[in-house]
Amino acid sequence: MYLLEGEQRICSQSSFEKRNFAYTREITNNLEKHPIEQLMEESDIPCGPISLKKIEKKIKKTAILTNGYFPTRSLSFKQIDSIIRNIENEFEINPQAENWYENFDSVIGVENEHLYRAAYLGLNTTLIPTGNGENLFIKMFPNNQIKRLEG
Repeated sequence: MYLLEGEQRICSQSSFEKRNFAYTREITNNLEKHPIEQLMEESDIPCGPISLKKIEKKIKKTAILTNGYFPTRSLSFKQIDSIIRNIENEFEINPQAENWYENFDSVIGVENEHLYRAAYLGLNTTLIPTGNGENLFIKMFPNNQIKRLEG
């Protein structure tokens, strides 16, 4: 919710009152298909591509996002090591600063809210697929990459 703070037409679970809506649906994990992609298809909402204003940054630093949430698996030590060996510029694993997006020009990692936020903000973003969000990601952000890693 903290990523959506201030967005119109978004309410938190604590302020949600079912009587204020004509239709409600709980989104739950589905091991076969990404639940957001499924909802968007059923509701005939286009998944993308999302229009971004790509801002060129002078910073050459990569964020590595390792933490996934079920059904997405977190990166293994072997996968993290593989990423680190192939990065030419400075990097940081799971940055914690509040506005960390401002300090990086690229992001690589598993599907999570930070990866989608980085792609939305126009950072060069690479998804390491370990769950079922690959189709949704590429529909929303077709100019970004998918990279498969063993292990």
